[in-house]
Amino acid sequence: MTVKHLSSRTISQLPVPLPPLAEQGRIVERIEELFARLDAVDASLASLLEKLETLRSAILADAFHTNRPLPPGW
Repeated sequence: MTVKHLSSRTISQLPVPLPPLAEQGRIVERIEELFARLDAVDASLASLLEKLETLRSAILADAFHTNRPLPPGW
């Protein structure tokens, strides 16, 4: 969507306020910390999903591949 009276040249000349360099550095550090935590959570989730699949397979194997007698009425 475009606005006829608003050109890319006009937009490129608009000032964009930036925080001081020290604050930019703190922002970057915080973002990096959060991404590191996100990576750890992602790895933890992947591990849990693998364990869940192993458990699911074990439950199904136990339910359908055992030689237990059937309950009365089956």
